[in-house]
Amino acid sequence: MIIETHVNEIGININELLVECEKLYSDKVIIKKKTATFTRENLNQYFIQLIEKLERKYNINKLNNFKLRAVRIEKNDLHKNNTTKLNNPHIDYNRNKKVMIYLNEVSDENGAFNIYDCDPDSYENFRNNLQLHENANYIKNLDKENFKSIIGEKGKMVIFDTNCPHFQGKFKNEKFIRFNIRIDWENSKWRYPKKLYWWKFLKDLENIILRCIKNFKLNKNN
Repeated sequence: MIIETHVNEIGININELLVECEKLYSDKVIIKKKTATFTRENLNQYFIQLIEKLERKYNINKLNNFKLRAVRIEKNDLHKNNTTKLNNPHIDYNRNKKVMIYLNEVSDENGAFNIYDCDPDSYENFRNNLQLHENANYIKNLDKENFKSIIGEKGKMVIFDTNCPHFQGKFKNEKFIRFNIRIDWENSKWRYPKKLYWWKFLKDLENIILRCIKNFKLNKNN
């Protein structure tokens, strides 16, 4: 099930959110691929309250086996679009409940998000048997014309399951960007593909170590 709405439906002022996202994005020490990634521990009270409002409104909580995975603020553009494979229909290896909020107006000219509305469980067997090789998670039997293009003004919000095939639209030229915030929740019932479990474990361990090193350096400088 895909939900399309606006952040004002959960009592969030989009202009305030835009300011807070700009600050958080700019303060990130290392921005990899124009994306700044945060865990709950890295977030200030403003973003904690935003997450809690979303969790209450859409029942994304511990009772339903959900746990916050990450918050990502990103600026997509023509260059990034051309150097990634996100514009091919795919599902994610790590299944998540995801909220995406546009921080600027988005149309089919600046990378609108496209999604196929379906029963996400219908792709669970496919996902659980994915292997780690190029294009393994691509969905090749769906025409892009069957996908819904999510366009709208800043503040547009879409809630979806990443088991629904999706892709990023293209950009008209290098002047266009899509500025957005994405919030991901894992579910303990959604296991990482069996053949890739240890690969994910090592990647998670690497991220924990890097985060500890970063926090140690910050504390040392302070």
